[in-house]
Amino acid sequence: MNKSAFSSVRLTDAEKQASVRATEAFEAQLAQLPKVGATGFFGPDSMTWKIYREPTMLLGGISALLLQIAHPAIAEGVRKFSNFHEEYLYRAHRTFNAMAGFYFGSEALALKTARRLFQMHGMIRGNVGKKVDGWWQVERFCARDPELLTWVLATLVETSLRITELIHGPLPRSEKEQFFQESKIIATLMGIPAESYPDDLTAFEHYYQIMLESNTLQVTPTNMQLARIILNPPYGSNRIFRAMAAVFLPEKFAIEYQLLPSPTEKKWIDRFVRFLRIALKFTPKFVRFAPPYHQARWRQTKARKKWHTGYFYTMLTRHFKFPFGINV
Repeated sequence: MNKSAFSSVRLTDAEKQASVRATEAFEAQLAQLPKVGATGFFGPDSMTWKIYREPTMLLGGISALLLQIAHPAIAEGVRKFSNFHEEYLYRAHRTFNAMAGFYFGSEALALKTARRLFQMHGMIRGNVGKKVDGWWQVERFCARDPELLTWVLATLVETSLRITELIHGPLPRSEKEQFFQESKIIATLMGIPAESYPDDLTAFEHYYQIMLESNTLQVTPTNMQLARIILNPPYGSNRIFRAMAAVFLPEKFAIEYQLLPSPTEKKWIDRFVRFLRIALKFTPKFVRFAPPYHQARWRQTKARKKWHTGYFYTMLTRHFKFPFGINV
């Protein structure tokens, strides 16, 4: 987080009034959510748990992020308000915790996270150039804009489905529809009005394809600068990051980001995917599934026994700030 950029934001009186109205509308949205208490908005029968309990979902994070910053306004917001090069791990941890809180947290944690993100997004503002009828225009944007939030969530939903089918096999259409319908709860928590989000999976697929083919998404020098930072983390191998991005990016964007894999890289990726499929079959569930999933299962049990894997991760997070757990 670039604190100096946030501290320099000054809202006009009109923007302050608009922000108050937006907050009131957001709270009205949250009030329409079911009262689920400690259970949380999802559960063992949800596709959200089935998909996001798999740590392999993290493999799609790079491609989703590259697609998000292909939107000029999102790229400008990230460039201006994020310090990728200085706090790579912290930003990744913050994003993971926020989404895990939505998927596996209690109602209180999910709402607390939602309000914190909504407040922060209200301060992420700026100007971005847009070509309309051959003329360049400067437009104001705010990270709360439904158009931007919808695209961010859409990249997560689509990428999650693609990873699941690549690693774990095809999903029935009914399960993909269920997963999409559950994403509407996430949309509400993110502050996306119901009328701005697709009604069903078919409408979502149509929206997503239109976005990919439209002129809205562009790979510019700003995108490329951010992509270089994203693809060269201060730890590990950038080859893995580049490979994962190449696998899940649509071909058009893989080319524009200069990530289209070579024949040798394709073979390496295929071997890696085959290895994952085999390894996951023999990996015990307490190791295979993400810590927040175990924590959610423990939280939903009546006895909350101390031998439960979820209890172990909860104590680890509470006392040692374990980066992959949530504060139950």
